[in-house]
Amino acid sequence: MTTYPNGYGTSRVTLDEMKDKHAAKMHPEFARRFFAYIESKQGLLGVGGGWRATGTQPDKSGFAPEGKSFHQSQTFASGIVGYCAVDLVTGNGANVHKSPAWSDTDDAPQFGLHTFISGEPWHIQPIEIRGWQTWVNAGRLDPAGQSPIAPSSGDDKMHTLDMPIRMLDTRDQMDAPLPSGTWQQTLPSGVPADASAVFVTVTATQAAMAGFVTLWGAGAMPPISSLNYSAGPGAIANTTLTRVIGGQFQMFNVSPVHLILDVVGYTL
Repeated sequence: MTTYPNGYGTSRVTLDEMKDKHAAKMHPEFARRFFAYIESKQGLLGVGGGWRATGTQPDKSGFAPEGKSFHQSQTFASGIVGYCAVDLVTGNGANVHKSPAWSDTDDAPQFGLHTFISGEPWHIQPIEIRGWQTWVNAGRLDPAGQSPIAPSSGDDKMHTLDMPIRMLDTRDQMDAPLPSGTWQQTLPSGVPADASAVFVTVTATQAAMAGFVTLWGAGAMPPISSLNYSAGPGAIANTTLTRVIGGQFQMFNVSPVHLILDVVGYTL
């Protein structure tokens, strides 16, 4: 089970536990985007908890009390009162969690979130609520519910397909195994184009030599494998959760092999 850093100690919690602890403090639209973003980080990022813990900074209207990570509360135009900024932490092994670097948060805009200016990537809030001292802007318009990720249907868990949908079978497209390379994959018909992630069963067969396959959303390829295979005519399969960006994800195979991709579920 994936767990996420929580606070500036060493504690980790599941995503559901984190939502139970924190979601009610935020504007609902901010919470929807925020937890979708946290989930996409697969255990890397979480919610801090020690901001102003030493009491070295004076109290400010709108800010949370010492030792809290939610601050800059305001009454939005809709009348909702909630926090519109959160401190992030990143997991740090067995040591104390630490503030994230810019590289840990540079994909936040894909979820309609951005990090604060002034060199502080650990502060995050909706893109529509720009600025440093946002608590002075009482009555600011609520974050837009339609952008950039679809509004929650109330069920953001996995949707299991009645029948798997085959999206790739290189045996039907070429006689020789697929050469080594990076390939862009587009979601097949029957899977919502706005899916945030897909569960894909990856099958490798007829490999020319041992190797691996990696599936990921976008950007630099992560240092992981989704499936490892051996040389020979046999087949091996694994089901993996892959992030989707704009209806597409990336695939890399390190050595020639025939690959079969079947979508078995998705999340929105």
